[in-house]
Order: sequence, then C-alpha cells, then structure tokens
Amino acid sequence: MGVAIVQSEVCLSAFDAPNARNLGLHDKRRLPQVKARPELAQTGVYLLLGPRPDGEGDMLYVGEGDPIRPRLESHYAQKDFWTRAIGFTTTTAGQLN
Repeated sequence: MGVAIVQSEVCLSAFDAPNARNLGLHDKRRLPQVKARPELAQTGVYLLLGPRPDGEGDMLYVGEGDPIRPRLESHYAQKDFWTRAIGFTTTTAGQLN
C-alpha cells in the first residue's frame, strides 16, 4: 500500500494500492472542487452511499466508468440519495484489474 493523501478542505482521501488508486469523497457537495483530479479521468468502479429513507442503514449504488468522472458528474446532478462516494481507479489507462 502507499501513502494516504488527505485534502481535508475538500473532504477527499486517496490511498495507493498496486496498479490502483482508491478514493473516498466524504461529502458529495465537494465533487465540483475535486472533479479535476487526474484519478477521475481513469477507468474505475465506484460506490455511492447515502442514508436510507427509513433511517435504517445506507443505500448503495455500484457503478463503473471509463473514465469515471462523467458518471460521477451525472449522478451528482441526477441521483439525490447519495452523500459520499468511494472510487477505485486504475493507474494504467483503460485497464482495471
């Protein structure tokens, strides 16, 4: 594993793994501030999480993109339930292992 990069001012953390970058967006409202990050221009999978309407746990949406940025931007505009996201992107363009 690599070193954690934490940008507390934008609520983002990133962790390196072999051939991958793992990202945690802790506040959906901050996506416009972090969407230019190079990791989001890579192939990846992501999890969108947010509270269930009944308050019993979280809802989960699993998605993929090549790259993931346009998918996250679309969900930002069209899916209201999520409040945070976790992404797994490749460090090798177009290849997710």
